[in-house]
Amino acid sequence: MQQFSPSDLGKWEEHYRQLIDGEKHSLSEAGTWALADKPGLVAIFDGDEPVFLLGTKTIAKTLQSFHKPGSVNEFRSLVAIVECGLSPKNIEKKYKNGRTGQRVDTAVAHYTFAICPASAGLLEMLSAAFTIVADPRFNGPTAQANLAIDALPK
Repeated sequence: MQQFSPSDLGKWEEHYRQLIDGEKHSLSEAGTWALADKPGLVAIFDGDEPVFLLGTKTIAKTLQSFHKPGSVNEFRSLVAIVECGLSPKNIEKKYKNGRTGQRVDTAVAHYTFAICPASAGLLEMLSAAFTIVADPRFNGPTAQANLAIDALPK
């Protein structure tokens, strides 16, 4: 696999820097209530380490779904699998309610996020490029390869 660096992004390196090194906010209701539903890139952090990157057409709704108890989405599913050790089979049913849901809520509560504006037409390409360059813990190429290997029949 080819090694990438942020400078490989060319004119988009400044956007990448803004997303990775920019101001971080709490992934909670208090940290997301004032956001508008505009398109952009979202990075979720554990300390200074990017753990999840995505492009979204509605930044506020996406971030609010991440910290909303009982919400089902890709980020919360990955937290349930990686952080809480849940089996990927029927994962959404397992963490939607009850004690397992509380474990996922608690795990999600300590993350922070940063955002970067991007046009709706470029979201998918920029998100994929930034994910490859950053290789975040939950949805980067290394994590996806590990999930694929773990999913192989024994």
